[in-house]
Amino acid sequence: MSGNFREALESLVNQRIAEGADPQELFDELRREANLVFGHYNLEYELGLFAKSDQPKS
Repeated sequence: MSGNFREALESLVNQRIAEGADPQELFDELRREANLVFGHYNLEYELGLFAKSDQPKS
């Protein structure tokens, strides 16, 4: 599955570059999007740990 994702992403990136997109701007856009996605999941994980630590111990 990861190979499919990599191939799909690479295809889209190559297509955007072929259409005239600046590679550096494209890289910056992908980095921002990745940080938003993974930052969101990191926040959910941290909040889950925080909520778990607040539960009363029995």
